[in-house]
Amino acid sequence: MDIDFQPAVDVDRGDKDVVIRAEVPGFKKDDIKLDLADGTLTIRAETRSRSEDDHFAAQSEFYESLFVPELRAVHPEEVSADYKNGVLVLKVPRKETPGRGTIQIRDVSESGETKHLNQ
Repeated sequence: MDIDFQPAVDVDRGDKDVVIRAEVPGFKKDDIKLDLADGTLTIRAETRSRSEDDHFAAQSEFYESLFVPELRAVHPEEVSADYKNGVLVLKVPRKETPGRGTIQIRDVSESGETKHLNQ
């Protein structure tokens, strides 16, 4: 018997961090694997069980992949993950993405002199 399900996944964006909650009941912490690459978080969970007489086997699987732009600026070791009572909670610190800012445009005169347009 195979059981595949699509539990609820919520992304809450706060001022200081992003919190991702996923309901994955019926799994142990060691059944769950988390991967992070280029802003995409992949949550995989799999469990198998057999009866003592090997006549009945059950398998449960969960797979969710979601793109969260804020994850592009963090390393996996900066993400905290907790699992309790079937709920996986990940906390991601919000960071500014490198390479953002205002670029000043300069006016270069014929003499090679640089003048800032804001002057």
